Amino acid sequence: MSTNAYDDIAPFYAAMVPPTTRAGLYPANPDMASRIARLSDGSHILDAACGSAYDAIAISRGLPGLCQPPRRFVVACNDRSAAMVRQARENCRRVLGAELEMRQCAMAALADVPEWRGRFDLVIAPNALTTLSDTQDLGDYPDYLLDCLAGMRAVLKPGGTLLVDMRDWDRAHPQAWTLTRRVYEDDDLHFVVDYRWAFGPTVDSVHEAHMTIWQDAKRDIAMGEEDYRFAGIGSRDLATLFERARFSVVAAEPQVRGLDREPFLTFELRRD
Repeated sequence: MSTNAYDDIAPFYAAMVPPTTRAGLYPANPDMASRIARLSDGSHILDAACGSAYDAIAISRGLPGLCQPPRRFVVACNDRSAAMVRQARENCRRVLGAELEMRQCAMAALADVPEWRGRFDLVIAPNALTTLSDTQDLGDYPDYLLDCLAGMRAVLKPGGTLLVDMRDWDRAHPQAWTLTRRVYEDDDLHFVVDYRWAFGPTVDSVHEAHMTIWQDAKRDIAMGEEDYRFAGIGSRDLATLFERARFSVVAAEPQVRGLDREPFLTFELRRD
């Protein structure tokens, strides 16, 4: 993944977001959505990897697809990509009529935002913690993850909750896919997202994917594409790193996504 990969893909990010999330009903991750719905009114929530802010918009609207009446949450956003933050601001203005509180910085740098320190009841980081840049190798990953966790821990209240989801490499690696596919469609839009895979030799390897976003089911018009490198790490090693970062693992919920039922894990972590 190039260092500006998320800037490159930002214009096409809506193609990777389920219609119910684009509509502002609830976040893309159903397990995260149900856990957020249990929070009390007035809870402060940070989306620490907000992308185009679709999840954050749904949360700020009180999860109307799950909660009636909608809940009342105070929501802020963060993303390391300048292009994503620009798009997030545009989406907030378009859907909400106003911008959410928002910053552009790496997750590790959240510890340097004084007005956010110890403020949030919940931090979410969807699909954000196992992607490697071109300059990172697998040996860099534990320190990188610990730095990200330290940044998010710094903005949580004591006893606050962190929700992260990651690919479940323990279950994914034995599948040895060459291609996985997801389809996102509603009345107005139809997108196909292909991942062409080159898995490393073991679970704890670098795994590569070339992602292509197609405009329609015929797959004849490519809207965007990007190469990604992922740090393969098993759930047991992840739990050890979470504990080193002074988080307790409350739950690890298995999920599957896409036509090929790609396995993921959603972790609920508690700040010690």
